[in-house]
Amino acid sequence: MTLETQKDLLNKAFLESLTAYQLDTNDQKAFYRLYRIFYPIIFWVVKKNMGIPEEHKQDVIQDIMVKYQKALTRITFTSFDKARAYLLQTTKNTITDFRRKKDNHFLRFEESIMQDTAIFPQTERLQLTLKDKYDLVSPYWKLARTKISKNYRIIIDELYRGTEAREISRKIGEKEFSQKRFSDKAYKARIKFRKILLKCLENASTDYNLSEIERRLFSEIVAQMRKKQQ
Repeated sequence: MTLETQKDLLNKAFLESLTAYQLDTNDQKAFYRLYRIFYPIIFWVVKKNMGIPEEHKQDVIQDIMVKYQKALTRITFTSFDKARAYLLQTTKNTITDFRRKKDNHFLRFEESIMQDTAIFPQTERLQLTLKDKYDLVSPYWKLARTKISKNYRIIIDELYRGTEAREISRKIGEKEFSQKRFSDKAYKARIKFRKILLKCLENASTDYNLSEIERRLFSEIVAQMRKKQQ
């Protein structure tokens, strides 16, 4: 059996199972066939990801499958390849979300920093939510990103997406992978990025084109980020 024939059979099996499942979401046989097609893809992507502790990998896989099951009920994929691409993107996004929540060493704005930052005055007329705070800080995050080297920018971006160390090393032109060498570079990239980001936020805290509320917000974020460094 040729590779093309195998692909055709897989595509046919997927489309038949998808049609059956969308006609009747209680059709467990149809879903099980879809599950058997896609579970190995999810399993190996999550299994190889160094950013997820072993004890959490099954939870991440389960989370992805729940999201994908919902997608199968509302999206009519026209081929196995399109469904696979969607699944890989869902997997990558779920891994990134997990790292944001679980990896305390990953450079990002901890929700505790944003959530605990006091806003003065906090009145019924002005209630800044966590999303409001992120929206205020986001332009300075993007500005800081432009001020680091290309390789540092790749490292920061790919760590944020949950990419494996070996793959990031390849993207920055390393011919041979060394975990120690990569860890050193990743550490330096985070330190450099944080230093520039702090400077951008410090500048924002004295920018009189911004409101007093915004300047106070940036001052407190900087103070709490510096506190976390100690």
